[in-house]
Amino acid sequence: MKRLFRFWMPRLKSDLIVNQTLLTNAGFLTVAAAASALMGFLFWVWTARILPPERQGLAAATISVMNLIAFCGEFSLGTLLMGRPDSGRGVYGLITAAILCGVLTSLAVGCIFIGCSSWLSPQLQSMLSSHSLVFLTGVVATAIAITADGAAIGLLASWARMVREIVFSLLRLLLLFLVLSYSLAPQASAIVSVWIAALVASLGCILVYTVYHRELLAWPDFAGLRTYAADIFGHHILNLGALGPSIALPFLVTVVLSPTVNAVFYAAWMLLQAAMLVPAAVGTALFATSSSDPDTAAQRLRFSLGLSAAFGILGGLACYLFLKPILGFFNPRYPEIAGAGLDWLGFSLLPTMIKYHYIAVMRLQRRMTTAALMMFAGALIEVVAVVVGGLSGGLFGLTALWLVAVTLQSLMQLPAIINAAGWNLRFGPPVAQS
Repeated sequence: MKRLFRFWMPRLKSDLIVNQTLLTNAGFLTVAAAASALMGFLFWVWTARILPPERQGLAAATISVMNLIAFCGEFSLGTLLMGRPDSGRGVYGLITAAILCGVLTSLAVGCIFIGCSSWLSPQLQSMLSSHSLVFLTGVVATAIAITADGAAIGLLASWARMVREIVFSLLRLLLLFLVLSYSLAPQASAIVSVWIAALVASLGCILVYTVYHRELLAWPDFAGLRTYAADIFGHHILNLGALGPSIALPFLVTVVLSPTVNAVFYAAWMLLQAAMLVPAAVGTALFATSSSDPDTAAQRLRFSLGLSAAFGILGGLACYLFLKPILGFFNPRYPEIAGAGLDWLGFSLLPTMIKYHYIAVMRLQRRMTTAALMMFAGALIEVVAVVVGGLSGGLFGLTALWLVAVTLQSLMQLPAIINAAGWNLRFGPPVAQS
């Protein structure tokens, strides 16, 4: 035992020193995501205990589609900034230009979506048409948050995202308390408005900080941003394929099944995202830190894979064992509505963890076209699996086919990750880095 301790301790110490920047920024991102998950859990438990499942599911679906439109309209400008760790004066003009472009493009996509929403479920269509101004405000605010968070991570100042997420999470609960003080059974639109108001206020805090530190203010550098047009397109196609289905899934459940089923699915989906906190944060920080120090990318990748796999396995088992009791804590009706459909949802954590690392590896290797084609094809397969599974087998069929789809994707992506980590396909010792 002592010999093993003496052998592993120097290696562990060396890994911690090399990965200090990765761990620090991943730590900030993990705290941010943990605060969002914990406060979000309280937020949705609170509303689930007061609202009927149909209203709860409609509110969750509206927020889901709001996030999806902002994600599509922001054009992955935050991801571009995330890969630019330069903290020189010139980068601030690029950030300003990216935020302004994200505002305009997300607003345009939001308006187009509302104009073409006749194919949606009647409840969701009514929500969007009668509260279009509030909805568009949420789309634009979400797009600004995505871009600003990406810029903070790229500057290795992930603490800024952590602060914004904590403010956003706390304000959601405070505003919900105020709303429930006047109405014990608010409409779904009130829940969506609370969410958007808290988001706008959290962005206001970041704006105040930026104005106070005037060196962060810069005239927008649109000419500089245009030079990255190819990278922006590559990042966006890759993001659409990689993250689009997971953002759209609660919305698809509402359209394919019903708002009532989505209330249960959204609660389980939120728990699953909480279980992905550490793998997602480490994978995001891996891209940002390895962009600034490519020589240690393979070592960082091996460290990140081990850490993420451990959390993925533990999180999957926890979701399988405790999902039903937790759903019952949300609302006594939820386990009955869920049936056996969501029992295996947690086992998507490992395939999703592989996807996060595949994206980081392909971006670092500037192979975004190859990655985008694979991820986009995978996204189409996921959407088809959700629709076919939901229509033919309800919630159980939807979950099962989606899990098969993401698992097949991860098996296709694994060889590229193994190669980038310096392992051979027989899982031998790491290859020495030149």
